[in-house]
Formats: sequence, C-alpha cells, structure tokens
Amino acid sequence: MEAKVGRVGERSAGGRPRRSAVRAPKRRWRPWGAAGVGLLLLAVAIDLPLAYLGSGNATQQVHRADLVLAKYQQEGVPASALRPLHRELARVQNQAWFSPTFWLQPRQATIASVRGSAQSRFAAAVAERRTTARSVLTQYRTFVAGNQVWLNQHQAQLSPAWSAQLAKASTPAQLEGLSTRWRVTLTTVEAAAQAAEATDAAAVTLNASGLAGQATQAEALAKAAGLSDLQVPAALAALQKATAAGQPTTTRSNSLAQQLLALRAELGLQEQLETARETLLGSVDQASFENVPNAATYQSQYMAAKTALASATDVTQLSAAQSGLKSDQGKVQAALAADGCGHTSIAGKAIYISLSLEEMVFYDNGCAVNATPVTTGRPGENTPTGTFSVYVKASPLEFISGYAPGSANYYTPFLASYGMEFLSGGYYIHNAPWEPLDAFGPGSQDDLADASHGCVHTPLAALAWAYSWTSYGTPVVISA
Repeated sequence: MEAKVGRVGERSAGGRPRRSAVRAPKRRWRPWGAAGVGLLLLAVAIDLPLAYLGSGNATQQVHRADLVLAKYQQEGVPASALRPLHRELARVQNQAWFSPTFWLQPRQATIASVRGSAQSRFAAAVAERRTTARSVLTQYRTFVAGNQVWLNQHQAQLSPAWSAQLAKASTPAQLEGLSTRWRVTLTTVEAAAQAAEATDAAAVTLNASGLAGQATQAEALAKAAGLSDLQVPAALAALQKATAAGQPTTTRSNSLAQQLLALRAELGLQEQLETARETLLGSVDQASFENVPNAATYQSQYMAAKTALASATDVTQLSAAQSGLKSDQGKVQAALAADGCGHTSIAGKAIYISLSLEEMVFYDNGCAVNATPVTTGRPGENTPTGTFSVYVKASPLEFISGYAPGSANYYTPFLASYGMEFLSGGYYIHNAPWEPLDAFGPGSQDDLADASHGCVHTPLAALAWAYSWTSYGTPVVISA
C-alpha cells in the first residue's frame, strides 16, 4: 500500500510541534543599548555646563554688539536703520540656555551677522551724508562763481576750507553737521549778495567809459557762450550816443547797469548749470559703473539734458534745462542710494576704476562710499588693466618726466598734492594741478592737453578724501 510521508520534524507522533534542533541566537542588543544611553547621558552631563557657560559668554557678546549699535546711532546712523538689529540681538539674548533654539541656532553667527549689517549701514549712512554735503558745497561754489563781485574775500574763499573739512569727516553726524552749517552760511551769503547787488543797482556811480567796457566784455562772454545779450547792445548804444552828444548820461547809465546785471545773472546761471551737468555726469557714470537698474536710461537722459543746456540761448531755456538737470540728478542719486551696498567687490576697502567710463568708485565691504570722474592714460600710454594694490603714499609728490625735453610726451616737472602708487614704474593715482574740473570724465583720456601717461588723474577734493581713506595694501581694480 502507498505510505504517507510527513515532513521531517514538523510534528511529533503525538501531533505536537517539535522544537527545532537549531538553537535560536541570543539577543545581544540590550548591552549595547544600555551603553549608548550611558554615553548620551554622559554627553548631556558634559554639554549642559558648557552650554550654561557659553550662554554667559554670548550674553557678553550681545552686550558688546549693543554698545556698537549705540555708538553708530550716536555717530548719526538713523535709529530706524538699527532697530531691526536691536531686535535680532534681543531675540538672541532671550534664548534660554536649556531651550531647543539655543542648541539649534548658532548664536555666534547671528551676532557676527548683526555686526556686519551694522557696519554696512554705517557705511551707507556715511555715503549718503557725504553726497548731501558735497552737493551743498557744489551749490556754494556755483553761487560764488556767479556772484563773486558782490561777495567779500572771506565769503569767496570758504570752499577750500570746506573741502578739507569734508575730507576729514568720517561719521554721518559729522557730515550732517557740515551740511547744516554750510546751508546756513549759503543762505546768509545769498542774502548778503542780493543786498549788495540791490545797492549797486540803486546807486550807479560808474563813469560811462568804465560801464561801457564792462558791457562790451559781458557781450563777448554771452556770444561765446551762445547766449542772448538781452538789451545790453541797445542800452550801450544809447549811452555812447548821449556821451558823444554831451548829454546827461545818468539815466542811460542806470539803464545799461540794470541790463548788465541781468546779463551777468544769465551768464552766472549758465555757469551754475554747467557745474550741475558735470555733477550729473559723474553720478550717471557711477550708476553705469555699478550697473544699477535703469543705468542705460540715465545715460540717455543725461545726453538729452546736455543737449538742452548746450542749445539754451536765454533765461527761459536755461531755466528749463535747470529743471531737467535737477530732476535727472534726483533720480540717479536715489538709484545710487538704493544700490549703495551689496556689491560684489573685494572684501574690505577696494578702489575700482573704469577706463571706458573714466570713473573711480571706492567700496568698503561691498558698499559704495565715494566716487569721482577721473582722467587716465592717453592713446599709446594707456593705464594698465588688472588688479593691483596701493603700496606707496606721498604728500606732496614731485613728478618728473621720463622723456627728454622736446619729445611729444615730455612734460614739465610738477608738484602733486597727493600721490598713491599702485604699480611699479610710476603708475600713480594723483591730482593734476593744470586740469580743470570740467575736464574729467568720459573722453578726457583722448585730450592730450589733460590725459596722463598711464597714471590716474583725480580732482583734488576727491583725492584729498581718498588719500586719507586709503590704507596701504588697498586693492586697485582697473577694467577696460
């Protein structure tokens, strides 16, 4: 008969399951788990005291950071700019040493970030206040240039001292104080000049020939500037006719004097607008250098404002050009202020120069703190491109040509007020005493009367500040 074969070891004869002949492995995780828990407890026992001690050290660092913020606020940084940083420090300070956030969030990194942000906001406030102070200084210089005849010697010679004060000022509060004092002085001087002008106009005592000479000179200036000469020729002809006929000349002298004052005002306004145009050019070039939003638009607006000023022939057209320049300057300045920090630049202080824009910008930890138009090397003796560093500073410094007298590249030895060498072979950032303020900027490298032999010519006021600001080893990055 057919036998049934059961699976070996499956069941015993009595039907009960058999135990396996292979012994089950022993569970060894319990000792290891106990050891892990022990190590964890030991780590906690060690780290908790360290965390407690670390919390005390962090408290001290928060206190020191708070003192830095208080110092910056005292030096003129707006409280609104520092308020978020105070809140961040308070949040760090209020973290309990035994709380999860204390372990999960790096307090040291947060405190360092707050310090870095505070430095950036301090630099931005300095840049903004310096721009404002420089604007007031430019207004004063422009007013003096157009009204010097009615100012005393002290009033006419204030701006050089102000330039030195501007170069030395290093905090927002100091710069704000300069702006405030200069505005008050400007208002006072404007009132004094207006009073002197009114007095002169009411009591003309100039003889006919002297007045005629002034009128002739003013006419020539107006024609050279492309401006109308108002009623000066007719008034001058009437005065000359009365003089030749032996008639009384007082009335005609007064009439000519009034017309002459108006013509001088027209010439003064044009000179003021030329200064404003140069200021706008520097701002627009800086905007292009920093690649701020709408930089190309600002360049086209500047060209339109320049054309309007060049074609203006009377006070009405000059006033329209003035409005355009003022509007454009406001837009560009607002864009530069908004773009003041966050630039990709070498850490710390660094000087960047664009040869195509003829612009030099000074950065401090990614914040643009100053800028100025410059003049670089002429064709054939171009300023080198690359990354260099300032390793020589001298004030004053004599420059002697390396070319023989009679050579096309020879220049008469001269004394510069400041010089900073960034590349061996005599490549300096320095002032050029012969170069007028309106000669700097784009295209000036092609003007052989002013262009350098490879150096970087800088306006004296900007260079005085830069010389004080620049330390040895400051990088100088020059691009095409």
